[in-house]
Amino acid sequence: MFDRTLFHRSISETIDCWPSFQISISNGMGGPNQSAKIEWLCDSIVQLFHDNNNQLIVQDVSDFIAEILDNEFDTIIEDGSLEMISTSILGYYQKILSGDHDYIRDKLKQTKEKYEEKNPKKNQEEQTLTMQSSSSSLLLSEQQTNDQRMMSATSDSLMMMDEDNNDNHGHNDNDNNEDDGWTVVRRKK
Repeated sequence: MFDRTLFHRSISETIDCWPSFQISISNGMGGPNQSAKIEWLCDSIVQLFHDNNNQLIVQDVSDFIAEILDNEFDTIIEDGSLEMISTSILGYYQKILSGDHDYIRDKLKQTKEKYEEKNPKKNQEEQTLTMQSSSSSLLLSEQQTNDQRMMSATSDSLMMMDEDNNDNHGHNDNDNNEDDGWTVVRRKK
């Protein structure tokens, strides 16, 4: 009998230990509801396998995950890890079909231990987050205020630069435009 729960867990834990995807998540890709999107990604992969009755190959799984990453997380992963993740998920599916549940549990445990060993920063961040409570909201509001100031200053600087660029300073517009449509930005002399 196929253990759908174990398969979902294997997908979820594999994605949790996927460095390329975790970098994307830590940079805010997926937006404010990224946790729900990750859960949906795992559910969708389980459903993909259910709908295709053991007829999938690695490329099918890779393409499916790549499309979701692009559409939902604005992420394109081209380091080869997507194919490795897809191969792992396909292998887990085969092992679960054959009833080798202990293998899956052991493999997931080993993978998680290796990931945590190589990425201790994530564990430290989780511990730090659990220790912070009311002070975190104060820090967050201060950070947002600082970010707003920085954005305003950056915006002002960009507007000033744009105004400077609109002044010709003795150059004609043909000097700044290349044949390919790009604008060449040069220092003022």
